[in-house]
Amino acid sequence: MHFQKALVTVMNYQGVSIQELATRTGSDLRWILSITSNSDWKPKLDTILRLCHALRINVFSFIGIAEAGLNYNEINTKEIFTTYCSIVVHMRQILDLQPKHISMALRSYRLECGLSQRKLEKLTPFNVHTISTREGKRYQNYPTVTTLYSYCDAYKITLQDFVIRAFSCIDK
Repeated sequence: MHFQKALVTVMNYQGVSIQELATRTGSDLRWILSITSNSDWKPKLDTILRLCHALRINVFSFIGIAEAGLNYNEINTKEIFTTYCSIVVHMRQILDLQPKHISMALRSYRLECGLSQRKLEKLTPFNVHTISTREGKRYQNYPTVTTLYSYCDAYKITLQDFVIRAFSCIDK
């Protein structure tokens, strides 16, 4: 998980300064400075979405860069956009993605893997109540990346796979 490195890589590639990113996101300059200089930064998913929207980068590419610690040029964004959608459509999808879509993706992967909530409790640091709450339609919070990685490890998938599934739940 190299989210700080991914953010700095994309900013450098696009020539976006810290001040410009703060303006685009409507964030405090000190906060942008702190996340771009903290190599242990573990964002919430909504923060990733906000930054990707401001930088006009595909979320899947950003997460791919962060997971693999790759440079921007090493990610095949053309393949991702050809497979999924145009950048304009993707920017709209970023705005449309809600916590309920995350809940739907969590539940669909659990069922696809044939796991009960009790079995998932043994594979993650979460109890059944927390798992049930996160899978509920009324859950209103975006999880942290650390939380999502716990689920991804249990499901034996990458974070990128999970986010792709969450985006596919938008139209459901």
